[in-house]
Amino acid sequence: MKSIFAAIVIVWVSAVTLFAQTDSLKREILNYKDEKTETIIKGRKLTMATFLAGDKKKVSELLQYLQTLPHEDYLVFYPAEEWLLYYWTQQYRKLLEGVRAFDSAYIAKLSKQLKPPGDLMMLKMKDKFSQSRQEIKRQISQSDLTETEKQFLALNYDYLISPTADQTVTQDTLNISANKFLKDHPASEFEKYVRKYIRHEYIASKWALTCEFFTGFGNFTGQLADSFKNNWSLGIAFDICYKKWSLYMREYFGFSSTKDSLHFEGANWRKNAKASITLMEASFGYAIIDNRYLNMSPFAGLSYTDISPTEKDNKKYPEYENIGLKYSLTYTVGFNVDYKLKFMQRSDDPSYGFVRLRYAYNKPQFTKRYSGFDGNYHYLTIGVGVLIRNTKRRQ
Repeated sequence: MKSIFAAIVIVWVSAVTLFAQTDSLKREILNYKDEKTETIIKGRKLTMATFLAGDKKKVSELLQYLQTLPHEDYLVFYPAEEWLLYYWTQQYRKLLEGVRAFDSAYIAKLSKQLKPPGDLMMLKMKDKFSQSRQEIKRQISQSDLTETEKQFLALNYDYLISPTADQTVTQDTLNISANKFLKDHPASEFEKYVRKYIRHEYIASKWALTCEFFTGFGNFTGQLADSFKNNWSLGIAFDICYKKWSLYMREYFGFSSTKDSLHFEGANWRKNAKASITLMEASFGYAIIDNRYLNMSPFAGLSYTDISPTEKDNKKYPEYENIGLKYSLTYTVGFNVDYKLKFMQRSDDPSYGFVRLRYAYNKPQFTKRYSGFDGNYHYLTIGVGVLIRNTKRRQ
């Protein structure tokens, strides 16, 4: 009985002690005051209210006071907020000092500081400053700054308020203004800042890849025309492009038939027998026309041409194993005309789809191995494909 009573007492004492500790922590939490945080929060609210009231003098005083607080671990204003307030109060020297100090070390320091609360301050300021754009720029132009500093501040102001609701300032307009600044002031101390933060311009890579599927029609000349009928074709092509040059790699499959019985060593290729035509081509082309709508490229290269019985006939007639015109070196010239498909083009993407018309003149060297098969081969194909070209940010 005594042991039970003792256990009850111990449990009761432990519960009372735990409750007392919990209550003490609660009171400590409720009574805790973080003066720095409270000052920053209330200071931001007062600055915003003063700004909306149009009191420039009071805003300048608040900026100066809040920035003198010992707050190494706290961020009072984001750089863009601070700079816009400097624009409004015409404190251009301090603004320029802030831009000059905006480097990787400064950004690393910002990342370690406690951020101000989400009070929509920047959103409200951007809306207000968008409406005052012309007035702010007029004040900048009338200041005693150098022409380089004036042009930079006007450009940076547009960057800070972009994009505007009325689309007066967009990334495209910023890029135009940034390029003008870089051209007018190539050795400016603000050059790196403009290139890194303001100008976001993307240019097409010099390299591109294409893939094409095609069909078409081909005909022989000379003795080849006496032996084989005209044909239709299917094929696939891959191109590697660099600037205006292209390497065309194509595999062409034609479907024809013999006009008469053809004699080869130890066997005859029957009349009206099906014939498979294969051209494996590698050629180089150069774009003489390349605009938004068309690309026209003459080309020249080498192919290997094979005219043989079909696989089905080879199985049916074992003697066909050694007949046909096996792969022979072929000289190839011609031109491509690519019609670029507008619906697949975007202003920020240099890739596009295309419809390609291709003509090629092929001169196979069959007579070096086979007598009686002199002649050339012409084909015309139409294909659909896509050109893939990456972009990179302009430095």
